[in-house]
Amino acid sequence: MLNVVSQLLTKRYMTTIREEEGRSYGVSVNPSALKLPSPKFSLSINFDCDPEKRDRLMEIVVEEITRIKNEACDAKDLKEIKNNFIKSRQEAELQNSFWLGVLLENQMVGSKFTSKEEYKILLNSIDADFVKKFAKKLFKKVNTVEVIMNPKK
Repeated sequence: MLNVVSQLLTKRYMTTIREEEGRSYGVSVNPSALKLPSPKFSLSINFDCDPEKRDRLMEIVVEEITRIKNEACDAKDLKEIKNNFIKSRQEAELQNSFWLGVLLENQMVGSKFTSKEEYKILLNSIDADFVKKFAKKLFKKVNTVEVIMNPKK
């Protein structure tokens, strides 16, 4: 679900910040989740821009987070993201690194392997309402760090 939310935010930021505002060439939303030594996650949102436009872009970042918590996400976007996850999984299964990750997860934290069929069922169970509920929970209480790097004049 963290990956779904990050992909939805990426799509929204590309639309609002890059296309509508024309203020950055790209925005990335990078999720990270760890089970050990204790469960935690992070979501990193990065973009480059003209320093004079920074405040407006930060407003958009917050607006889109609020939007994903309060409104149903676009069904077409969600379907596209889920299809991309299925395709990526199929490609990953051809790599030894995928299987090494499966074995490590199983041995280190006891995770059960999710078959292709189970993975598709899991993805297909995700709908716009579920995303909204998850986003509300995800962004309910957050610790944020804002890092701004300005160029020398």
